[in-house]
Order: sequence, then C-alpha cells, then structure tokens
Amino acid sequence: GFFAASNLTLSYLTSSGRIYIGWLETLHFAYSVSAVLAFFTAFAWVADKCADTPKAVKALDSSSYMLYLSHVLVLFIVRRHLDRFGVNDIGVRLLVSTALMAVFVLVSVPVWEALKKAIKSKARI
Repeated sequence: GFFAASNLTLSYLTSSGRIYIGWLETLHFAYSVSAVLAFFTAFAWVADKCADTPKAVKALDSSSYMLYLSHVLVLFIVRRHLDRFGVNDIGVRLLVSTALMAVFVLVSVPVWEALKKAIKSKARI
C-alpha cells in the first residue's frame, strides 16, 4: 500500500510538472517488486485454502507470461492513442489506461489462452 500510494502521488506530481523527483524510477521499482510479491502471496494463500483451483486463477496462471510480455505493448498503444487524441489530463489518462489494461488482462489474454488450448487439442485428433 505504501509503495503504491507513494508511486502514484509522486508520479502525478512529477508528470504534472509540480516537482522533480530524481529517484522516482527507484520508487517505481520498489512498488513493482512489492506488487509482485503481494500478488504471489495472495495467490499462494488462495492455493492453500482451496481444494480445487478456481477457473479464473487457472486462466491467469496459464497466461501469466503472456501478460508479462504484452502489457507494455498495450500501455504503449493506449498512450499513443491518448496523445493522438490530445488527452493530456493525467487523471483521465490513468483512468483510461487502467480500464483498458483491466479489460485486456482479465478478458483478452485468458480467452486467447483457452482458444490456443482448444486449437492444440483439436490438432492432436
């Protein structure tokens, strides 16, 4: 929580030109590492508590490497379109980027992984 709030607040202040923080990338790295650890801890806890792994967790698990590789591309495309349409408000940019990443991560990638699995199983027949 602390790293997320700090990263969000200081990134906003730096992006809006109000202050300059030279060590912002270090804070972003600390936030990213803590977020990954929190995510893995939460899923380890879920795995210990559940006899059967929920389907949503299985879908995210099977597509996690693709998520890792593709999320940067999605953010790049979203930011490029926001620039093209003249969206400069940092709050709007954050909202749009977050919403589109959520759609991409929680819907598109697991669906793709399921399709890929179905295609592979059909090809073996």
